[in-house]
Amino acid sequence: MIPFFKKIQEILKDSPQNVIRRINGKIMRVHAYEWNHMNEDYLVVPIGKLKEKNKPFGSDPTTQKLIDIPQEMFDVNSVAYHKRYRVALLSSNLAGPNDNDIEDYLNSYLPTDAEYKIRLRPIMRNIALEKIRDAQEARSVTISLNIGRPLNDFLSGQVHGERNALGHLKALMEFSKTTLESNTFTLTLGLGKKKKATLDIGALIELLESINLDANCIDEIAVNYRNKPDEKIDIAKLKDSTAVLKIFFPIKGTQLGTEYILNNMDEILRNERQKYYSQVKEHFLNATDIGDDYEINKVWEEMPVV
Repeated sequence: MIPFFKKIQEILKDSPQNVIRRINGKIMRVHAYEWNHMNEDYLVVPIGKLKEKNKPFGSDPTTQKLIDIPQEMFDVNSVAYHKRYRVALLSSNLAGPNDNDIEDYLNSYLPTDAEYKIRLRPIMRNIALEKIRDAQEARSVTISLNIGRPLNDFLSGQVHGERNALGHLKALMEFSKTTLESNTFTLTLGLGKKKKATLDIGALIELLESINLDANCIDEIAVNYRNKPDEKIDIAKLKDSTAVLKIFFPIKGTQLGTEYILNNMDEILRNERQKYYSQVKEHFLNATDIGDDYEINKVWEEMPVV
């Protein structure tokens, strides 16, 4: 992505009128980048949407009358890209261009017949899993499974060689299905009446992260936890508990300046790495590097973005 952003930056310097493009009915453009000039590992690219309606007025300090502001005004969202972590941050100004607008704007620089396109793939997080990770105690975990064909296929694909714990679990569920004539199986692992004990949260997180929560055979996984010994037990349900990962910058107000993002993004991405590392690693396992030997559309012509 760094070479791609550099190609757009060259257009911004040589013929800035060509970065102004109408995308999805909105006039958009990039503005001057903020670079980490130590090694150019990361940068911030502000992308603005022209404020065509409800443009604010200025105030004449002498007459106190409202006056028109002559400069064009933009509602901005910034794309902050980090080469080392291979992730992008996208600011969330609701008045600015949304992620689809930004994606289409960036794709407007690529030929319409290009074999590659820019895609902003959101990093998802499981809110319930984060609650468990931050908990002081995990008292029990309950796994509810649907004992049907999807489950048999799911287990058959994961049992290899000698029967392991998963193999014993499969045999137990088969026994449950044939003897109880039930399509559901619930397994609870807990600490019984021990009041001051906890499951190994690290091992529990590792187990839960290894399970495909989207599998049809999983009805629900619930964990009883609490943050302090004197608090009541709470329940975290992992199924259908995903949301787009958001990282908050500790500032007052609602606008994130590009320089502020640049100066803080490296530390924040480093501190939050456990929340996105596995997804990024999986995504790039089958990725193909197209290099930087390709052309982009340097002159803007009004055309639909596919």
